[in-house]
Amino acid sequence: MTKDTITSLIIGGAIGFFFSFLASLIAFVVQIYRDHQSKKWETEKIQRDDAKTIVLRRMDIMESQTSIVMEHYIKAFTILESVS
Repeated sequence: MTKDTITSLIIGGAIGFFFSFLASLIAFVVQIYRDHQSKKWETEKIQRDDAKTIVLRRMDIMESQTSIVMEHYIKAFTILESVS
């Protein structure tokens, strides 16, 4: 092999290695970005689900308290009606 052939092989190998390394680096950065987005979306989903659960629990509490108040109102109205 001549000196020019060896030089061409070394330069070609270096260029191939550089672009392979660059492609791997780009894929790594894109994967990190996707993982970050996925984690962010998952966290937001958990927060929305937690907020929804809290609102539903508060609605249940309000419903039970309203029914208790209505029962007392009906009892009081019945007592006042029977007295009159």
